[in-house]
Amino acid sequence: MKKFILFFLLFAGFQIQAQNFVYDHELVLMDSTFDQNEDLTIRYFIDYYKKIIDDSLQIVIGECQEDLNTFSPQSPLSNLITDLLLEFGNDYWQGNGTKIDFSFMNFGGIRSMLPKGAIKIANIFTILPFENTVTFVRINGKNLKEVLTRFTEYNSLPASGLEIIFRNNRFISATVNQKAIIDEQEYIFITNSYVAHDGEEILKKSFFTEIIETEISVRDAIIFQIKKHTQNGEILDAKIDNRVIVEPTR
Repeated sequence: MKKFILFFLLFAGFQIQAQNFVYDHELVLMDSTFDQNEDLTIRYFIDYYKKIIDDSLQIVIGECQEDLNTFSPQSPLSNLITDLLLEFGNDYWQGNGTKIDFSFMNFGGIRSMLPKGAIKIANIFTILPFENTVTFVRINGKNLKEVLTRFTEYNSLPASGLEIIFRNNRFISATVNQKAIIDEQEYIFITNSYVAHDGEEILKKSFFTEIIETEISVRDAIIFQIKKHTQNGEILDAKIDNRVIVEPTR
């Protein structure tokens, strides 16, 4: 009873205060009027750092053999991104005996195409604009199979190290590095923090052995790997391959 009286008094007090609340507003046209008394110190500050950022974005880090686009269920660009991500994962764990089995992420995280020619840092910011970080996930084979059954040829995921077969717009089977997925075996994959934390419900209600976070952005990881290929004298290219197979309708 005391709780009810207290709640009533609080509610009544809120109602009284709400009735006395008054607000006003006006529309303000945001135009060049506000530039008449420009703060030159702020303008200099902005221009100075804008030039630094613009110059850094124009740095060439590699070369691309041809235009690379992204589309489901697999595409040249999504294959390249996930291949580079998998490479980075194995480089990251190099020396402690850990092998990253595969990589995958979400198509929504790849926002643009990569044009033929010089690859600039600005290109990678356009393709991967989000601040998602590199994340490693341990999962057993049984739970991995359950995750993969959620996908179709029209709602797939970019991946490297996985081979997936669809038929009649349904998941049929998958392998990891061309080997059958074993229920009791533990696998470790690299992805982005968005996917690892249930982005787009890709891993919804999945059971993981462990999630290992890093502070490295996926974008920085991809830039690092592109530079590495460039230092080895390689021109980047990617093709559609057998990592996703869509069988004829039966």
